[in-house]
Amino acid sequence: MIKKTLASAVLLAFAVNTMADTATDTSTISVQVENRAISLANTFGLNFGVIMPLATSGTLRVTPTGSGGTGSPPGGPFVATNVHMVDSSALRRASFEVTGIPGAPFIVTLPETATVSNGTDSMQLDAFTRAGSTTLNASGISIISVGATLSVAAAQAPGTYAGSFDVTVNYP
Repeated sequence: MIKKTLASAVLLAFAVNTMADTATDTSTISVQVENRAISLANTFGLNFGVIMPLATSGTLRVTPTGSGGTGSPPGGPFVATNVHMVDSSALRRASFEVTGIPGAPFIVTLPETATVSNGTDSMQLDAFTRAGSTTLNASGISIISVGATLSVAAAQAPGTYAGSFDVTVNYP
């Protein structure tokens, strides 16, 4: 009786295999290469307003996010350490418009340091940070903001300081 049960099980297994069938599916995909360069335009420059250095060195940080508030004009919040903010009305984070392939991600590269100068006198910018989406919208546009920290020497020489820094965007 055990032998008959085993034989039936073996026959059933063969019966299942002989009833199997195979179907083939053809998958297709279309790969499109859009030769559209990514571009970057500076829409607002980074501005630290009007400051007065104190007897010890200090820093002034303009953040890339936020708006208004106590000690923060519409250009973005700032943090002053051993620096007196005389006029913050011109204070502004930098703003850039990125354009390219709609929906595409991109990479932002910020500088490590930059220098602003007034003749032979200078100050250093560092700790650059950014905010904003690193994916282009359906129209192929993204806005990014950049902030940095300005190092101010004790009794920094008066004058108007200017300089530039590079921001780079690339597709991954």
